[in-house]
Amino acid sequence: MGNWPRHLPVTWFVILAVVASCAPTESAPPQQPSPPSPPSETTPPRVEPTATLTPTTVWGLSPADLVDHVVFSGDPPAWLSDPGSGFPAVDVLAVAMGPFVLCGTSEPYQLMFLNAETGDRFDMTVPSASGMLWLDSHTFGLFWKTAGILLSIDFADRSVEATSFEAEWIHRLMGTEPLYDEDVGGCMMNAMHLAPDGASSAEGVEFIYPPAYSADLSLFVTGDASGTVLEVRQTGTDALIWSSDPDPDDDTSESETAWSPVEPSHLAVVECEADGTGFCVRRRLYVVDAARGEELASYPGEFLDIAWSPDGSRILYISPEEDLGIGIGFYGPPCVLDLGTGENECFQEVPAAHFPDDLGIEVKRLYDLQWDRGGEGFYYAYHALYPARDDLGTPGGLFDLAGLCHYDLVIREVRCPSDGVPELEGFGTMGTAGYMPFWFDYELSPDESFAYVQASGGASNAHGVLNMQDRRFFRLPDPPESGCEGLYCFVSALWRPSFGATGELDPTAVPLPVNTSRPTEEDMREIPSIWASYNLEDDLTLVAPGTQRFSVQVSPDDAFTWPFYWCALGEERLAANLESIAVEFTIDGGEVPSTDILEFDTSSQEWECHYWATMLSGWETGSPISLVVRFGLSRGVSDGRDSYPPGDYSFEVLAAVLNP
Repeated sequence: MGNWPRHLPVTWFVILAVVASCAPTESAPPQQPSPPSPPSETTPPRVEPTATLTPTTVWGLSPADLVDHVVFSGDPPAWLSDPGSGFPAVDVLAVAMGPFVLCGTSEPYQLMFLNAETGDRFDMTVPSASGMLWLDSHTFGLFWKTAGILLSIDFADRSVEATSFEAEWIHRLMGTEPLYDEDVGGCMMNAMHLAPDGASSAEGVEFIYPPAYSADLSLFVTGDASGTVLEVRQTGTDALIWSSDPDPDDDTSESETAWSPVEPSHLAVVECEADGTGFCVRRRLYVVDAARGEELASYPGEFLDIAWSPDGSRILYISPEEDLGIGIGFYGPPCVLDLGTGENECFQEVPAAHFPDDLGIEVKRLYDLQWDRGGEGFYYAYHALYPARDDLGTPGGLFDLAGLCHYDLVIREVRCPSDGVPELEGFGTMGTAGYMPFWFDYELSPDESFAYVQASGGASNAHGVLNMQDRRFFRLPDPPESGCEGLYCFVSALWRPSFGATGELDPTAVPLPVNTSRPTEEDMREIPSIWASYNLEDDLTLVAPGTQRFSVQVSPDDAFTWPFYWCALGEERLAANLESIAVEFTIDGGEVPSTDILEFDTSSQEWECHYWATMLSGWETGSPISLVVRFGLSRGVSDGRDSYPPGDYSFEVLAAVLNP
């Protein structure tokens, strides 16, 4: 690229205002590499009924008999059944409730679907199964792992079909506990989700747990047979990729792991050391590239409940402090580790907001920390237990206080959507004898507008959907008595993933802070690019793997094209280059839908070029918006004039939106 004439942009992907004039001339080829794993545009296959039902049985029932055990309470409502009416955008929660059952019985489960926006509900009865999942925007699935049977329930036409799912790849959507084996754990309607097409090339069905599997589902982490060695294995082949292989003479072991959401082979590992009392004290966190078997970084300290930020640059965790000796430790405060600088920042204001000293709190817990989708804060649950006192100050029974909150890292503010909701705030006094610890759990909807919440303790229980903005709470009915020690032992909940207008799974479920749309080639000629509008073309000089960043100011009504292109000498060379090139547009960490990206080819003398572009408009005021074009080379390529090394490249524009 150093030989390019200076009157042309030095970067590969900048399209000027007019497509015909911005295409590289004979002396100036624009280029750019591709990331090793392109953004997934595939969707889970729509399950079609087979011509002949599989002969495998469940409880001695044939697939046709299972179909007969599905009972609708009436006609499914439009928000659940009509994929062409815009309703797939509605947040819908599926909740299954029933007793503990082994798979040798046919105890029914109550299945409820809740419209989170209105509180409307649709009920049905189904046979208890290994798991449940959404197959598309209006089709729900039940499956039996051992029998290899998938039951699809289509709300659009009320049809129920039984088929084999030998080619389906299924992984867990919720929870970190292993899937119950049907012969041991029973049929308990575990919440599952279809993995993307191509997640693995192995035959058969796999039940994949996201906490254990890498972002591209190619690797999974597990323990060896002894339980003392951490292993990373390849999905499908079970080939050993990396082993922690601790020295048998030392007392260290790995207590917790988390996969990077950005670099699929990067694994964060918490290492602990035995203290002689049977406890393993956390000593450090390290990041390993499991594919290469290389430790990339090490950070001393105590880390608990680790979670990567969406952009892969930070790790959220709890800094454990003390154990109060009553079976529930004090896990405070939440902290963030910057993987680039190694600096830790802890937020004492979070526990201070919930555990005031004057209450004499006996149990203090912060748990279930989850980053928000923009990486600008995190959600968490808290629980406090303190003695109630009468007017004279005499302590009585115990009082629970709990809730669901969000901490904004930018403005340093705690906000608790559960405040003011009596069913979720906690419970009144109770005697200390036989005290049952309070349990508070939540699962966010794909757009984080709602949360399914379970709160239980003692004789008081509640579960339902909480509106995270206006704090409306739609309480669901209690499940049937099941004989276990908690009312919600056998309740499974699953949010419907976001689907596009066609009813196919949309990987960009979350709303973006700026509107994107598919431009036309005429738009590309008439509407200036964001690069040209801010005279950034000559500064786009990234010639090796890395990131280049820019800052601009935009108005809410500004409209730009946002382009990228790659050129090579001749059609055959361009086609060969594109096999190693993939491009990803993200906005605040969320992918721009493929339907909003225009791709086309153009020529300029001997140069052949391929373009990608989207349109930006309707900017949302508030925090600066991050626009990132990511691309990488899975191998080194030549455009016919210059060579480009393999690696990851990205250009980021941080756009501050001016108030109107």
